[in-house]
Amino acid sequence: MSVSYHKAGTTLRLSWQYPNNTTSFTTGKTSGNFTLKIVKNGTGNQATTGCTFAEIDAVNDPGMYEYACSGTTSFASLTADYDVAVYDSADFTKLWGTKVIVTSDGTG
Repeated sequence: MSVSYHKAGTTLRLSWQYPNNTTSFTTGKTSGNFTLKIVKNGTGNQATTGCTFAEIDAVNDPGMYEYACSGTTSFASLTADYDVAVYDSADFTKLWGTKVIVTSDGTG
């Protein structure tokens, strides 16, 4: 799992690429296809308020998706250590995760 630092109060963009079972990538997914889970300082079931989903560009970056989390209404507004996971709601083997440490200045 990767680790990144983020400055509290600024928009956090979490992106990942969704491979299919061949040599290409899956396009056309919607927010209903994914589940976003956030754990704050070891406590699960954190609110995902303020996080919006989008496919970045199906033509130029096929299979690239993103959650943009507001610096004012999402978890990115509060300093803490977060474990963030995104998975396909129909196939839990397709999982992307990262650790985000939100600090006042975005450094460790």
